[in-house]
Amino acid sequence: MGKRYGQVTIEERCAIAGLQAAGRSVRQIAAALDRAPSTVARELKEEIGWLKAVFAILVAIAVSLVGWLAQNYDDAPIFLQIVCSVAAVVMTGGIIWVNRVAYRKIDELEEL
Repeated sequence: MGKRYGQVTIEERCAIAGLQAAGRSVRQIAAALDRAPSTVARELKEEIGWLKAVFAILVAIAVSLVGWLAQNYDDAPIFLQIVCSVAAVVMTGGIIWVNRVAYRKIDELEEL
């Protein structure tokens, strides 16, 4: 169990992100930082919360783009139709990426 108590510093948050990207488990990260696994898990849960917000924003933008395209398909210039279509595809890619990152973080939390 970790010995240090108090708020997690920005340096520790960066270390958590780096160790997580390196494939370390929650318990391994906690041991490396001399923190409790629950502290590291809380930090990861906070990241998941931010990912949910980004996910919601991307979905709202993608739906708005598709809605605009459907409503203005006959009247909009071809250039705007292409830009809107490309933007919707990019937003969809972002949605898929954020979803995968969030599920990876959730899987790591289930190790506890």
